[in-house]
Amino acid sequence: MYRHPLSATALIVALTGLIACQNDTWSPSEPEFENGSSPSLSMSPVGSGAGVEVKFREDLEVRLEPGKLRSRTGHALDGVQRVLAAHGNPAIQRLSTVPADRLEQLREAARVRSAGPPPDLSAWYRLSATGAAGRDRLIADLNALPEVDTAYAAPAPAPPPGSGTPLAASPTVLLTGNFASRQGYLGPAPGGIEATYARTLPGGAGQGVTVIDLEYDWFFDHEDLGLPGEALIGGERYSGFGDDHGTAVLGELFGRENGLGVTGGVPGATPRTVAPFFDGAYNPAAAITLASASMAPGDVLLIEQQTGGPTDTYVPLEWIPSVYDAIRLATQAGKIVVEAAGNGSQDLDAPELNGRFDRGRYDSGAIIVGAGDPQHAILWFSNYGSRVDLQGWGGEVTTTGYGDLSGTTKTDAYTGGFSGTSSASPIVTAAAASVVGYLKAQGKPAPAPADLRSLLERAGTPQTGDLSRRIGPLPNLRAALAALGVVGDTWTARAPEPTARLHQSAGTIANASGQSIVYTVGGENALSTPLRTLEAYNAAGDAWVRKAPLPAARTLLNGTAVIGRKLYVSGGITGSRTLARNLWVYDPATNVWSSKAGMPVGSYGGVSAAIGGKLYVLVGKCDGCDSVSPTIGRRLYRYDPATNVWKRLADAPGAHLTGGAGAIGGRLYVAGGYNQRGRVASALHVYDPATDTWATQAALPTPRAEVSAGAIGGKLYLAGGYSSASGDAVANVDAYDPVTNAWTTRSGMPSARQ
Repeated sequence: MYRHPLSATALIVALTGLIACQNDTWSPSEPEFENGSSPSLSMSPVGSGAGVEVKFREDLEVRLEPGKLRSRTGHALDGVQRVLAAHGNPAIQRLSTVPADRLEQLREAARVRSAGPPPDLSAWYRLSATGAAGRDRLIADLNALPEVDTAYAAPAPAPPPGSGTPLAASPTVLLTGNFASRQGYLGPAPGGIEATYARTLPGGAGQGVTVIDLEYDWFFDHEDLGLPGEALIGGERYSGFGDDHGTAVLGELFGRENGLGVTGGVPGATPRTVAPFFDGAYNPAAAITLASASMAPGDVLLIEQQTGGPTDTYVPLEWIPSVYDAIRLATQAGKIVVEAAGNGSQDLDAPELNGRFDRGRYDSGAIIVGAGDPQHAILWFSNYGSRVDLQGWGGEVTTTGYGDLSGTTKTDAYTGGFSGTSSASPIVTAAAASVVGYLKAQGKPAPAPADLRSLLERAGTPQTGDLSRRIGPLPNLRAALAALGVVGDTWTARAPEPTARLHQSAGTIANASGQSIVYTVGGENALSTPLRTLEAYNAAGDAWVRKAPLPAARTLLNGTAVIGRKLYVSGGITGSRTLARNLWVYDPATNVWSSKAGMPVGSYGGVSAAIGGKLYVLVGKCDGCDSVSPTIGRRLYRYDPATNVWKRLADAPGAHLTGGAGAIGGRLYVAGGYNQRGRVASALHVYDPATDTWATQAALPTPRAEVSAGAIGGKLYLAGGYSSASGDAVANVDAYDPVTNAWTTRSGMPSARQ
């Protein structure tokens, strides 16, 4: 039990009325459930409704039986009755609209999957109150009772956590186009979540999964939706914030795959909605519980709501204690819950939030979603913190509704500017439903909510920019499904590179639309002449274009790295066959190269990676590393773009000339290449910037040099290369998992490459 001061902050809309129990429908099948526990919540939500939400101690099993509260354990409630009588015996109703016996079934089934007791939603009630002063006195008296866990002013609705331009204020066109090319958020990584890829797989479009959107209102009759009336499973629509917001969310998820308008991330899923009003009063906890009762394990509930916090900013809806309990019961029951982080620019780890978003103390099990730009940097308005799990696009989202992009009526309205954690959360919801749908199609069980949350985070495309304001990675469905070992192990032929080259380097940067652009730089022709060539490949369009050439010809650069959406290349062999020290930076936004401070030594065939906004380069063949030059070196250097200064770090345990490298979890992984004796190596070395130390990990299954490499979904992939065993190029592909310290062999390339 706990006590807390009341918040004085008022929300935008004050409500009146009580919550009445009503019978809504749900699936007749009895689902399986998962576990959890229900800690007391040492916080108070912002509330301005006329009523009071109160939770009695769960161990007392307080129930409303013919108009009177009774404890099933026999505990006398005389003190409770005296307080109620002193306040004129206010009307009291169960907070949940799901019948008590059904709630007990849900809770009992959850215990089967639980290591601790699930929350008891039957312990929650709503009381009427007359005026703010009377309400506050009632709250104070209730919180003084030993039988009461918490009491507070009932919450009032806040604006939804996102926006767009209304139809009346928008320029329009008359005909609906195909806007799929504008939906970079669903396209290839790193810009998108790879939903377009996942939809080609059995179940990857969400087949067999029900997705429920908790929202104020929607326009079901949009031409790209066409939802039936029964898509609303319960609750009352609220028109105070319009219906464009809900329509936009539905388009991101369920837009029809018909070649017109937009295509949703999971158009094969079963669309359902739930509204948060019951008998005229705002009651999101009831809506969540009603949705949970209608869901099977693996179904997904999206919470498109936010609420007022203690500092006049918006915070996630689970700040409300009854909502926290409702979400926790759902996730313990195996239901996936995705929750908008809110648009308060609020640090959820701040002291004034009383540790309520400290995962070690309070974890509802929901996936909390922040808002990032198409390059995965946090947007200014997004809430952030250690509890924010994943991000989605928080702006420039093309979907149904509003009408600033196209349309003359609500039926054919489309927007190109849906924003907020509202636009971000459906993107993560689509990723969750896609994974569940694929697993179900393979006859596999749905993952537990915590496991799915961990998978999407582990396999996601990392956040960029200010990492101190955490919003987590963007989901990457290709990597997530590959991590499950069920898909992603095939090769597909794409448009050939215009310029045939050897020993070029490559890096990937998302463009302004979030599309993945692969840049190939330098290399040499068949006559071993170094080149200045830079070409860019658009994965979404399967097309190449020529870009501004390097300032000078180079082959066997020290790899590439991407920092702040710019391509960094260093060293290499010049046209006169000398070892270069240059550091050049390419900006795709301006198509211009710039020169930075040169490396302390000349080097070619090294490896590069970006960690924490800094460039790490392990030299290959080095001019100036030893008394005998050039020699195969082990030196590691770090370049700081902020200061334009290089610093030498701890030498690697072994050399990796033309090896493969990638950054995973803030560490540099380097494998294969030629060692200091010039022999093909199998060693894997890992550098930790935090301690300036190296460690040796599991060796490559097949020693190789002159490899292609990259980090994908938290694993290091090495493809092709030269094998001393065969004396020739190979097509091998191997993946290293830092979690298990083990390599796995993947499908080989169609042809050998080095």
